[in-house]
Amino acid sequence: MTHKPFLVLADHLTRQGIAVLRYDDRGFGESTGDRNSATSLDFAEDVRAAIAYLKTRPEIDPRKIGLIAPIIAADSEDVSFMVMLAGPG
Repeated sequence: MTHKPFLVLADHLTRQGIAVLRYDDRGFGESTGDRNSATSLDFAEDVRAAIAYLKTRPEIDPRKIGLIAPIIAADSEDVSFMVMLAGPG
């Protein structure tokens, strides 16, 4: 189980000239917070914060931000596309 599918996906997108933002989930790596008490909506708010950060970066076109996060993608005018990997039916 050493395969890292998100690393592979991020690497491929980067090689195609697409900027990728990856960050640790709450309570992992250098992130703070308690993963055990967080809800799906809490994680969705983390994604919303990541979008806000991307919009501050001059090298990012804010009209071309996409996600692998359906809760925020469905609810945000800041997201222009979504990638689904084994999404819910």
